[in-house]
Amino acid sequence: MQILIIDDDTANLKRMRETFSKEGYGIITVSNSEQAENIISKIEIDFVCCRVDQKEFLNQIINSK
Repeated sequence: MQILIIDDDTANLKRMRETFSKEGYGIITVSNSEQAENIISKIEIDFVCCRVDQKEFLNQIINSK
């Protein structure tokens, strides 16, 4: 399973990468929606984890599929 984590706080990204990686998940971390869009256009992502203030971006992803 590929998980994309979007957060502008590098400490949060590090903690979440460590936590999910221990469980065997493939983790990709990015710090903004532009980077996330680039990743999503190239790689199949199973789950996106992001902050609530990025809800608009998630809606764009869902509507583009």
